Amino acid sequence: MLREAVFSFFRRTAVLSAVGWLLAMPAACNKLEKGSSPTDNVPLAPAEASAIATTQTPGGNGGDDMAGKPPLEQARAYFANGQKWLARLVLEPQALSPSGTPEEAEFLAQICEAQSDPKCIEACNRKLGHKVKADGGTVVNDAGATSLELSRARGLVAKKQFGPARAILEPRVLDGTSSTDEIALLKTICTKQADRMCVAFCDSKLR
Repeated sequence: MLREAVFSFFRRTAVLSAVGWLLAMPAACNKLEKGSSPTDNVPLAPAEASAIATTQTPGGNGGDDMAGKPPLEQARAYFANGQKWLARLVLEPQALSPSGTPEEAEFLAQICEAQSDPKCIEACNRKLGHKVKADGGTVVNDAGATSLELSRARGLVAKKQFGPARAILEPRVLDGTSSTDEIALLKTICTKQADRMCVAFCDSKLR
Protein backbone atom coordinates (compact mmCIF):
# COMPACT_ATOMS: atom_id res chain seq x y z
CA MET A 1 0.00 0.00 0.00
CA LEU A 2 2.79 2.41 0.89
CA ARG A 3 4.61 1.67 -2.37
CA GLU A 4 1.45 2.32 -4.39
CA ALA A 5 0.78 5.59 -2.55
CA VAL A 6 4.33 6.86 -3.18
CA PHE A 7 4.16 5.86 -6.84
CA SER A 8 0.77 7.57 -7.22
CA PHE A 9 2.13 10.79 -5.62
CA PHE A 10 5.15 11.01 -7.94
CA ARG A 11 2.99 10.25 -11.00
CA ARG A 12 0.57 13.12 -10.16
CA THR A 13 3.49 15.48 -9.54
CA ALA A 14 5.05 14.64 -12.93
CA VAL A 15 1.74 15.14 -14.75
CA LEU A 16 1.13 18.53 -13.09
CA SER A 17 4.68 19.69 -13.92
CA ALA A 18 4.24 18.69 -17.57
CA VAL A 19 0.89 20.48 -17.78
CA GLY A 20 2.35 23.65 -16.23
CA TRP A 21 5.28 23.61 -18.67
CA LEU A 22 2.95 23.22 -21.67
CA LEU A 23 0.77 26.10 -20.46
CA ALA A 24 3.78 28.37 -20.01
CA MET A 25 5.22 27.72 -23.50
CA PRO A 26 2.84 29.94 -25.58
CA ALA A 27 3.42 32.95 -23.33
CA ALA A 28 7.18 32.48 -23.52
CA CYS A 29 7.08 32.17 -27.31
CA ASN A 30 4.96 35.33 -27.62
CA LYS A 31 7.41 37.23 -25.47
CA LEU A 32 10.31 36.15 -27.64
CA GLU A 33 8.47 37.08 -30.82
CA LYS A 34 7.35 40.52 -29.61
CA GLY A 35 10.35 41.46 -27.54
CA SER A 36 13.81 42.52 -28.62
CA SER A 37 17.13 40.93 -27.90
CA PRO A 38 19.16 42.44 -25.03
CA THR A 39 21.52 44.11 -27.54
CA ASP A 40 18.88 45.57 -29.90
CA ASN A 41 18.75 48.96 -28.16
CA VAL A 42 22.43 49.24 -27.22
CA PRO A 43 23.98 52.31 -29.01
CA LEU A 44 26.68 51.49 -31.53
CA ALA A 45 30.23 52.37 -30.64
CA PRO A 46 32.01 54.75 -33.09
CA ALA A 47 34.05 51.87 -34.52
CA GLU A 48 30.90 49.83 -35.13
CA ALA A 49 29.16 52.80 -36.75
CA SER A 50 32.15 53.32 -39.05
CA ALA A 51 32.09 49.65 -39.96
CA ILE A 52 28.42 49.96 -40.93
CA ALA A 53 29.21 52.99 -43.09
CA THR A 54 31.89 51.08 -45.00
CA THR A 55 29.73 48.02 -45.59
CA GLN A 56 26.29 49.50 -46.35
CA THR A 57 27.05 50.99 -49.75
CA PRO A 58 24.61 52.19 -52.41
CA GLY A 59 23.13 49.23 -54.21
CA GLY A 60 24.09 46.84 -51.40
CA ASN A 61 27.30 45.71 -53.08
CA GLY A 62 29.36 45.63 -49.90
CA GLY A 63 32.29 47.82 -48.82
CA ASP A 64 34.41 47.29 -51.94
CA ASP A 65 32.59 50.00 -53.92
CA MET A 66 33.40 52.74 -51.39
CA ALA A 67 36.65 51.42 -49.93
CA GLY A 68 39.50 53.90 -50.29
CA LYS A 69 37.36 56.68 -51.78
CA PRO A 70 37.42 60.20 -50.27
CA PRO A 71 34.71 60.98 -47.69
CA LEU A 72 33.13 63.58 -49.97
CA GLU A 73 32.75 61.10 -52.82
CA GLN A 74 31.29 58.49 -50.48
CA ALA A 75 28.88 61.02 -48.99
CA ARG A 76 27.65 62.11 -52.41
CA ALA A 77 26.98 58.52 -53.40
CA TYR A 78 25.09 57.77 -50.19
CA PHE A 79 23.11 61.02 -50.39
CA ALA A 80 22.12 60.37 -54.01
CA ASN A 81 20.90 56.95 -52.90
CA GLY A 82 18.74 58.48 -50.16
CA GLN A 83 21.02 57.31 -47.31
CA LYS A 84 21.39 60.69 -45.62
CA TRP A 85 22.54 59.37 -42.24
CA LEU A 86 25.33 57.33 -43.86
CA ALA A 87 26.37 60.32 -45.97
CA ARG A 88 26.66 62.43 -42.83
CA LEU A 89 28.41 59.67 -40.91
CA VAL A 90 31.29 59.45 -43.38
CA LEU A 91 31.57 63.18 -44.15
CA GLU A 92 31.01 65.06 -40.89
CA PRO A 93 34.30 64.19 -39.10
CA GLN A 94 36.35 65.21 -42.17
CA ALA A 95 34.29 68.28 -43.15
CA LEU A 96 34.48 69.87 -39.68
CA SER A 97 38.12 68.94 -39.08
CA PRO A 98 41.00 71.44 -39.53
CA SER A 99 41.80 69.80 -42.88
CA GLY A 100 38.18 69.96 -44.10
CA THR A 101 37.60 71.90 -47.31
CA PRO A 102 34.84 74.45 -48.01
CA GLU A 103 33.34 72.05 -50.53
CA GLU A 104 33.05 69.35 -47.85
CA ALA A 105 31.54 71.76 -45.33
CA GLU A 106 29.02 73.03 -47.88
CA PHE A 107 27.92 69.54 -48.83
CA LEU A 108 27.62 68.61 -45.15
CA ALA A 109 25.39 71.67 -44.73
CA GLN A 110 23.23 70.37 -47.57
CA ILE A 111 22.88 67.01 -45.81
CA CYS A 112 22.05 68.71 -42.51
CA GLU A 113 19.48 70.88 -44.26
CA ALA A 114 17.83 67.72 -45.60
CA GLN A 115 17.84 66.34 -42.04
CA SER A 116 16.46 69.61 -40.57
CA ASP A 117 19.42 69.88 -38.18
CA PRO A 118 20.11 73.58 -37.44
CA LYS A 119 22.98 72.84 -35.04
CA CYS A 120 24.86 70.98 -37.75
CA ILE A 121 24.22 73.81 -40.23
CA GLU A 122 25.55 76.32 -37.70
CA ALA A 123 28.72 74.22 -37.29
CA CYS A 124 29.18 74.37 -41.06
CA ASN A 125 28.66 78.15 -40.96
CA ARG A 126 31.43 78.50 -38.39
CA LYS A 127 33.73 76.30 -40.47
CA LEU A 128 33.08 78.30 -43.65
CA GLY A 129 33.12 81.71 -42.02
CA HIS A 130 29.79 82.65 -43.64
CA LYS A 131 26.19 81.51 -43.68
CA VAL A 132 24.98 78.88 -46.09
CA LYS A 133 21.46 77.99 -47.14
CA ALA A 134 19.81 75.43 -49.39
CA ASP A 135 18.64 76.72 -52.76
CA GLY A 136 17.19 74.12 -55.10
CA GLY A 137 19.19 71.36 -53.45
CA THR A 138 22.49 73.24 -53.74
CA VAL A 139 24.19 75.09 -50.92
CA VAL A 140 25.04 78.64 -51.94
CA ASN A 141 26.63 81.64 -50.24
CA ASP A 142 24.33 83.98 -48.36
CA ALA A 143 24.38 87.27 -50.28
CA GLY A 144 24.54 89.25 -47.03
CA ALA A 145 27.46 87.32 -45.59
CA THR A 146 30.40 88.45 -47.75
CA SER A 147 33.60 88.17 -45.74
CA LEU A 148 35.77 91.19 -45.02
CA GLU A 149 38.74 89.53 -46.74
CA LEU A 150 36.71 88.92 -49.89
CA SER A 151 35.54 92.54 -49.97
CA ARG A 152 39.09 93.83 -49.59
CA ALA A 153 40.41 91.49 -52.27
CA ARG A 154 37.67 92.48 -54.70
CA GLY A 155 38.50 96.14 -54.16
CA LEU A 156 42.17 95.48 -54.94
CA VAL A 157 41.34 93.45 -58.03
CA ALA A 158 39.15 96.30 -59.27
CA LYS A 159 42.25 98.49 -59.02
CA LYS A 160 44.30 95.78 -60.78
CA GLN A 161 46.41 95.30 -57.66
CA PHE A 162 46.54 91.53 -58.13
CA GLY A 163 49.56 90.87 -55.88
CA PRO A 164 48.08 92.35 -52.68
CA ALA A 165 44.70 90.74 -53.44
CA ARG A 166 46.36 87.35 -53.85
CA ALA A 167 48.24 87.82 -50.58
CA ILE A 168 44.89 88.18 -48.80
CA LEU A 169 43.17 85.21 -50.41
CA GLU A 170 45.89 82.60 -50.94
CA PRO A 171 46.56 81.76 -47.24
CA ARG A 172 42.83 81.23 -46.65
CA VAL A 173 42.50 78.97 -49.67
CA LEU A 174 45.56 76.96 -48.66
CA ASP A 175 44.38 76.33 -45.09
CA GLY A 176 40.82 75.46 -46.15
CA THR A 177 39.02 78.37 -44.44
CA SER A 178 38.04 80.25 -47.63
CA SER A 179 34.62 80.42 -49.22
CA THR A 180 33.86 79.30 -52.76
CA ASP A 181 33.76 82.96 -53.87
CA GLU A 182 37.25 83.55 -52.48
CA ILE A 183 38.61 80.52 -54.34
CA ALA A 184 36.98 81.70 -57.56
CA LEU A 185 38.47 85.18 -57.13
CA LEU A 186 41.91 83.74 -56.46
CA LYS A 187 41.58 81.71 -59.66
CA THR A 188 40.79 84.92 -61.55
CA ILE A 189 43.88 86.58 -60.09
CA CYS A 190 46.10 83.61 -60.94
CA THR A 191 44.72 83.61 -64.49
CA LYS A 192 45.64 87.29 -64.81
CA GLN A 193 49.13 86.45 -63.54
CA ALA A 194 49.43 83.45 -65.89
CA ASP A 195 50.08 81.13 -62.92
CA ARG A 196 48.87 77.79 -64.25
CA MET A 197 49.70 75.84 -61.10
CA CYS A 198 47.63 78.21 -58.99
CA VAL A 199 44.73 78.00 -61.47
CA ALA A 200 44.85 74.18 -61.38
CA PHE A 201 44.91 74.24 -57.59
CA CYS A 202 41.85 76.49 -57.46
CA ASP A 203 40.07 74.23 -59.93
CA SER A 204 40.69 71.24 -57.65
CA LYS A 205 39.16 73.16 -54.74
CA LEU A 206 36.11 74.17 -56.75
CA ARG A 207 35.23 70.64 -57.93
